Amino acid sequence: MASGAHDLDAHLQLRTDDRSLTGTLRVGPKVPAEHIDSEVFCVFLESRGVNRRKIDEEAMRAFVEEVRAGPGAEHAAIVVRGTEPRDGAKRNLDWSPQIARDIERINARKEALAEENEKGKKRPASDDEEPTNFYEQSAFIIVDAGQVLATVSPPDPGEDGEDIFGNTVPAKKSPAPAEIDPETIELTNDNKLIALARGRLVYSGVDRRIERTLRIAGDVGFETGNIDFPGPVEIEGGVRDRFVVRARGMITVRKLVEASTIESRRDIVLERGAACREAGRLIAGHTLRAGYLESADAECGQDCIVRHEITNCRVNARGMVKIPTGAIRGGTVVASRGIEASVLGSVQEPRTELLVGALGELEELIRQARTHIVETRSIIDPLVTRQKMLNSAKPGKLTAEQIESQMALDFEISEGHRRITALEEAIARLENNLRESISPVLKAGQCIHVGVVLWLPGCKATFRNELKGESTIKLDRRNKPVVDHRGETHPLSKFASVESDPRILSLPPLPGSQEADAADGQGMAA
Repeated sequence: MASGAHDLDAHLQLRTDDRSLTGTLRVGPKVPAEHIDSEVFCVFLESRGVNRRKIDEEAMRAFVEEVRAGPGAEHAAIVVRGTEPRDGAKRNLDWSPQIARDIERINARKEALAEENEKGKKRPASDDEEPTNFYEQSAFIIVDAGQVLATVSPPDPGEDGEDIFGNTVPAKKSPAPAEIDPETIELTNDNKLIALARGRLVYSGVDRRIERTLRIAGDVGFETGNIDFPGPVEIEGGVRDRFVVRARGMITVRKLVEASTIESRRDIVLERGAACREAGRLIAGHTLRAGYLESADAECGQDCIVRHEITNCRVNARGMVKIPTGAIRGGTVVASRGIEASVLGSVQEPRTELLVGALGELEELIRQARTHIVETRSIIDPLVTRQKMLNSAKPGKLTAEQIESQMALDFEISEGHRRITALEEAIARLENNLRESISPVLKAGQCIHVGVVLWLPGCKATFRNELKGESTIKLDRRNKPVVDHRGETHPLSKFASVESDPRILSLPPLPGSQEADAADGQGMAA
């Protein structure tokens, strides 16, 4: 081989694959016959760095016979084989018992719904099976931060291979069981999947993540069931009759809300509006915004802002009710910080009730405290009378029993006065809070129709005639209702029947004001 080595190099060639796991020996058509030998070929391969252990001797013998049988032609065959690495096995994911039950329930719900849709009627239940409640059973899995979602089989390191040159070919580690979003799900060192956020678990296909915002592509209906979500909810469709959507975050509905319940601890945004047919409720912890409201029961922790119309609704807002270019027609609207609308009532004269400057919770506390003061005084007044009688007795005339009774009276009267003082201080604080929390002002841009009844603190106004033009109704410094109309201020009684009414609590004037001076003067006259 040494004497003809250079000649042999011209006739033999080694080719490898990308990872050098196989070696192909190519023999040219003009290789000398005396060089067609297994040992000669093996020596050539070793000269190219091939590890002798990796030469497939059986394949080599067969290749030599092939070359000898076909002289004058080019031949090639794989005669060297490395050891393939064994990559780590895929890690298996096993859902927690609770998640597994939820997945099973949702799959059963889908099958039942598909069956119902196909039949067009409710599926009859078997003796041991209750019919599926498509309202109460949600189509989503909601998880909490820190919740264990699943366990994953330990990683398999695999086994390294070896190429034809004797070099190590590293094995690939076990891949994750699926695509896991590291921002919302953690794979811990003890092979558990832990939720990093509260929200909806997405588990279909290879996708594993938690949605902090629940997005509904269509309507909330039988496909989704009722929704109770710990974050924001965005609904591209509407909300069908009798369904419930609750969320701790903002709720946005692009299309119509029917006779359903929408409840958020923050804002509710109804881009189209709500037609609730006197069977739907809207409860916003902060602000409610809508295109229109019809026959709805709405409560707002802050403002209620509507673009077009509020019709036959019961609205209670602790902020303002604002519909600057629209109308309020029929129903009852309560607003702590005022009402602003273009039109109030309508020519059909539906009874439209407006309560401006009302804050029922604080008012009720003040009323209860005032009642407790009256009750306490009714108890201690007879005791004071009795005390005076005992005090009028001549010194030394009182018996030991009378002296003991007098001391008990003194204590009870003192305790009663202390209780009254505490209640009066509490009332003063509550009244101050109420003053800061209300603004009894009604603004109308175009018209107040006949049939509108307006309550302000301490009074009620019924409109018997139409009031056209821009107007602002409020209380003056004497707590009397007045209206700024066409640049002039008039008593509201000029345009409506006004009477005293306790429905909204009237606050006494602040000490030191002209109203207080007037009240003191009236008290002195009485």
